[in-house]
Amino acid sequence: MYTEDDVLEMYRNSLKMDDTFNFQCKMCGDCCRKRKEPIVISGLDAFYIAKALEMEMPALFNKILNVEVGYTSKMPTVYLQERLDGSCRLLRNGKCMVQDNKPIVCRLYPIGRLFNGKEFVYFNQHSSCGGKETPITLREWLNAFNIPEDDIEGKTYMKVFGEATLYMQTMKKETDKQEFYKDLFLAFFIQYDIEKSFLENFNENKDFLYKKYPKMKLD
Repeated sequence: MYTEDDVLEMYRNSLKMDDTFNFQCKMCGDCCRKRKEPIVISGLDAFYIAKALEMEMPALFNKILNVEVGYTSKMPTVYLQERLDGSCRLLRNGKCMVQDNKPIVCRLYPIGRLFNGKEFVYFNQHSSCGGKETPITLREWLNAFNIPEDDIEGKTYMKVFGEATLYMQTMKKETDKQEFYKDLFLAFFIQYDIEKSFLENFNENKDFLYKKYPKMKLD
């Protein structure tokens, strides 16, 4: 979870679409090895990884992903597995197995983003990695990695995930939390047909949650 200071720092370093930052990836792969923190991914990320690898979602969790209960949020928290040497499970022969469909956090780096409930706020993380001689706009960076400027898929997912996180915090009974958690894990990470579009899948899953937990929906 972000602290108030974390969020303030993100806003201080926020970028608009035509703002520039200096960065040039050296393709060294260091960001895929010996990370201090695991790469946490969304159900949107997992869906596109599954499509790229032509795997069903349950199989993805057996071979590529781990899941645990968020310490504070009590929400499903999913992250990429690492090999014994600390490298990402998706790294093979120095290259990403899902380069065009890798997680948003990987595609955006060294830019980060925060969802404020309506829009994504993009911010410069001022990484020491890579070269610094090439200025590039945020718009150009997003386009280079096939991230839509409006990113309807990302916004839809994050809105519902945020609603679910808040609703989980209102629950008092442990049995209710456990049932909700199971439904969330299915809706956010498992119940996807990779032959359909992400939004077609997710809208069905979202409607299931809203029907079973009507108080979860904020608007």
